Amino acid sequence: MKAKQPHKSKQNVKEFKKTVVNQSTTPRPAAKPQAKLGVKKDYTNWYLCGAILVLTFFVFRSVMQYDFVNWDDDRYVIDNPYLKQLSLENITIYFKQFYFLMYLPLTMLTYVMDTAIAGGLKPATFHTTSLFLHLFNTAMVFVVVAKLERILTGNKNWIVPTVVASLFGLVASHVESVAWIAERKDVLYTAFLLLSFYTYLSYHASGKKLFYWLSFFLFVCSLVSKAQSFPFAFILFFLDGLLLGDYFDKKRLLAKIPFVLVGVFFAAMAILGNRSDSTAFQTLDYNFIERVSFACYGYVVYVVKLFVPFKLSLIHPYPDRVNGSVPFFYWLFLLPVLCVVGLGVYLFNKNKRLVFGIAFYSFSIVIVLQLFAYHDFLMAERYSYVSSIGVFYILGYGIDALLRSRAALRPLVLAVFGLYLAVMCFVTLDRLSVWQNSNTMWDDVKSKYPRVIVAHYNQANYKAEKLDLQGAMDCYNKALQINPNYVPALSNRGVTYGKMNNPKAALADFEHVARLDSKYKDVYSNMGNVNVMLGDLPNALKNYDKALQLTPDFPDAIFNRGQARSSAGDLQGALKDFEHLIQVKKDYPSAYHSRGMILLNLGRRQEALADFQVELQANPNNFESLYARGACYLGLKQFDQALADLNRVVQSNPKLAMPYYQRALTFIGKGAQKEACADLQMAYSLGYQPAMREMQQYCK
Repeated sequence: MKAKQPHKSKQNVKEFKKTVVNQSTTPRPAAKPQAKLGVKKDYTNWYLCGAILVLTFFVFRSVMQYDFVNWDDDRYVIDNPYLKQLSLENITIYFKQFYFLMYLPLTMLTYVMDTAIAGGLKPATFHTTSLFLHLFNTAMVFVVVAKLERILTGNKNWIVPTVVASLFGLVASHVESVAWIAERKDVLYTAFLLLSFYTYLSYHASGKKLFYWLSFFLFVCSLVSKAQSFPFAFILFFLDGLLLGDYFDKKRLLAKIPFVLVGVFFAAMAILGNRSDSTAFQTLDYNFIERVSFACYGYVVYVVKLFVPFKLSLIHPYPDRVNGSVPFFYWLFLLPVLCVVGLGVYLFNKNKRLVFGIAFYSFSIVIVLQLFAYHDFLMAERYSYVSSIGVFYILGYGIDALLRSRAALRPLVLAVFGLYLAVMCFVTLDRLSVWQNSNTMWDDVKSKYPRVIVAHYNQANYKAEKLDLQGAMDCYNKALQINPNYVPALSNRGVTYGKMNNPKAALADFEHVARLDSKYKDVYSNMGNVNVMLGDLPNALKNYDKALQLTPDFPDAIFNRGQARSSAGDLQGALKDFEHLIQVKKDYPSAYHSRGMILLNLGRRQEALADFQVELQANPNNFESLYARGACYLGLKQFDQALADLNRVVQSNPKLAMPYYQRALTFIGKGAQKEACADLQMAYSLGYQPAMREMQQYCK
């Protein structure tokens, strides 16, 4: 006899089906549409993703025309010694050691690729790579969220991925990560992280171990691009809770162990890298409890700035103390943070989507909230690049839930969201313009924080490099108004005084630097240079000696002392310096030129000729070396070679007497008396009186 089945109302059946959908870990594959039924595939998601990418490219495209900036771009790219000559040995360096206190070999490899593609250090190529990585990340955000939604609901959902991806691609807070070449690591580690996320979802949907290990490999690639991705190992706990409905599934907990171990390993590497240079690691005058207030401030303000991008800046300095304490304003942010934590605990088993979004943001941002004072700034917009995905996911989920429960509001909600995106596009365009070059970037920092001394100092360096010496001087003076004993500004102002032919003022600045920091780089070498300008060779030599006592292999000091010894008539001492310099730094072309000049004066023409050859390989248009090499050839009676060099010198410098005179002697050696007389006449007319002697002898 069959057991009687319990009665099921329509409502009970509906709830039963809903439960099955929510608890399923692997949605049933959708049935393939039958061609004969005329069922069309839905390409809505693809169209939306494409539209977001086109809009993002349109907004960010101007970045491809921007220059390098003098804030870490110099360290990572412009002055990177391993990019100047591409070789397998130089490439492997990035895998063997920290670079600029960080271990990020894959990021550095992208710089190598940019250099190889462009045939040099061309900012347009570097910016283009960063932009397309951002576009790739925007597409991956859409794809990952769409896949996550399909696993959770069994249906396609275009609202959530559209909200998340469009905001991720277009918000002004992400400009810093995209427009700053030195922050290539942000967009690169995010690309690998999103790929790891996607393949982990594929592992969940299919159960195939291949996807699991591929996800793990991509996570390692992300860590090797920047260790900031390591919290993903812990975010997986909340992702599995969302997908399985169970946070403590034993099998999945064990599966996370490799992620956690490798994540912790690279996090430890990052800490070691930061601490490997004690002068670079900042120890600020705030205790841990005080830094908690700053962390709470950052936790809240990062979210606010995503939607209301106010006072965006490359640098956000710590606030000044008020009566010896952290301003009370910062402690107010402890309350919203506690509320978020409490909400997360309350919703832990009630709404796993919201918990996942909160966890994604919280774990991604907590490591950069300056709890341990890694840097001497309060916050940086670039740190919200990945963490923002969690915030945007919460918003997308909320909008989707609202539209499902209040269908009549759909036109209004979509219109408001579209209007907000339009406004954000204009805000982002304006923010991008700040990154055109170092001058515009530092102008922006100064407009937000006028007393940030490095803004004035680095803008001065940029202007000095562009030969706007008075503009540089104004910026150095402003920096020194903020801090009269700021050694870098004093030193560089002294250099600028020297370029403005004011050696006495330059010497005063360098002497001030020496009193503040007697071991500061270049100070004694710079003082020696000013002594030379003042004609004080004895003191110049003393200062070069001091510089070399501090740093025996300091190339510029060795070179400058050699020049000073040569001017003082100590040719043997100068020769010794230039030989030492060539041993210390073989790629110092000026050393070969200077040694060649001394060898030429000593009558050692064949040795001098070899030095000029080396210098001219590096600088083919150095006409001083061409003239000197021509003189060597003339002395060695190699008249054709001498004539070739001297012809080039005369063509480029037709107002100089000596090249005509030397060429005349060459023509005499070749027996070309007519040409020799013409050159002797030119040399005499340009003021070289000894030419008359040869004219009287050869031009009768």
